[in-house]
Amino acid sequence: RYTLLSSQYKNWIKGNVTGSTRSNINVEGFGKFTFKLPERSEQKRIADILTALDDKIELNNQMNQTLEEIASLLYKRWFVDFEFPDDKGNPYKSSGGEMVDSELGMIPKGWEVKNLTEIAKFVNGLAMQKFRPQISEESLPVLKIKELISNSVSKSTERCKKNIKDEVKVFDGDIIFSWSGTLAVKIWSGGEAGLNQHLF
Repeated sequence: RYTLLSSQYKNWIKGNVTGSTRSNINVEGFGKFTFKLPERSEQKRIADILTALDDKIELNNQMNQTLEEIASLLYKRWFVDFEFPDDKGNPYKSSGGEMVDSELGMIPKGWEVKNLTEIAKFVNGLAMQKFRPQISEESLPVLKIKELISNSVSKSTERCKKNIKDEVKVFDGDIIFSWSGTLAVKIWSGGEAGLNQHLF
């Protein structure tokens, strides 16, 4: 599995495909791929390490999912039910916190109703294929919808020049949402990256 996911295999495939309309490789050609095959005991040792890493990644993904669910519940508790801690640490609304009328209904005293455009700066990403780095140039991972959904980057993540404008760089804590294809909203925690088009 890992051999077939390797850059060695992908580069070999690129150099051995046939077909003028649609690239393909036939069974005979596929069978000519060669690679180093360690002793069985070493294969097992490598597999044990990789399995442990895969298990850790899966556990981290489950933890992230749990944290997102907790954050969603906390958001509802504080900003929908208005039960955020008051100055004494008690739930605001059920402890007698003053509520006032607004165009959206009753809200805590001191709160305001505003449009997102009044309180946030929206930045659309760039077509990052125009900003590919040279081999020796410093670069950043490109944040696309795939990375947004997993809230992480990987070795296969595309790269862009590091000297793009700061306003199209993404930092931990930024709220990112996609506006085409798969619709998603995330608080980014995958490190500094370049914001691709179709993301705000």
